[in-house]
Amino acid sequence: MRRCAGYTACILTPNLNEFRRLATTLGIPLHGPQNDRIKKLGDMAQKLAGPVVVSKGPSDALHDGYMAVVCSAMSGMRRCGGQGDILSGAIATFVSWVLSFLERQKAAGENANTLEINPLILASFGGCLTTRCARCWLCASASPDAAVRLRCEKWQ
Repeated sequence: MRRCAGYTACILTPNLNEFRRLATTLGIPLHGPQNDRIKKLGDMAQKLAGPVVVSKGPSDALHDGYMAVVCSAMSGMRRCGGQGDILSGAIATFVSWVLSFLERQKAAGENANTLEINPLILASFGGCLTTRCARCWLCASASPDAAVRLRCEKWQ
């Protein structure tokens, strides 16, 4: 935790158990009458003072301590092992694209601060959306259930 605290060029994608351990280490209670996931995620991001934190689940929630974004696009019924690795790779690809865009703007003499959102939040959302849609299409193509295929075809 000490290595990433205060580091703004960092995106954390903890699985459920890692999220629990991180919250416990930071003194953030996970249970109680006001079990608001977005608030707890924001508390975590603020205490870390820098990294974007991506909480994976039925909807993916992202927070940088200032702004929360939720990706609730249709997804497959289950996550398989290694899906977090795929998500991290997709996010890294989007980070590269966003930073390349900002560098080109700066080189052209344009205001590189035209984004009204943290570029790492934008990249994380892109990675979450891409991974969720890919999982949905995979589940739909493998499912004999016409209802599953129909739900996922809406995203094509």
